[in-house]
Amino acid sequence: MDADWESALARLGRPYRYRQDHFGEVVWEGDLMSRENPLWHGTVLVQGHSGNLTVINQKASRTFLQDQLRQVVYSTSPAVLPRPALQEEPSSDADPRV
Repeated sequence: MDADWESALARLGRPYRYRQDHFGEVVWEGDLMSRENPLWHGTVLVQGHSGNLTVINQKASRTFLQDQLRQVVYSTSPAVLPRPALQEEPSSDADPRV
């Protein structure tokens, strides 16, 4: 397997932090593909009739998912950034965009 491909694919498996667009605060951390990830709510996942989350299988949802995965792999979005989990909380003077 190509080393660049392996590196890009490995980014999808890292612990993931979802940040709010307006403030850059981490609002959720976990597995990128988790149904609990707020990135997917309302765009890829919606609450079904039974109250459970269900996948929206429409072109717009698939396009959104593809675009977001590309952003994670190529790190093009400051609001959606995969990072390894921290062992300790960063100091208050740390750059919030990182």
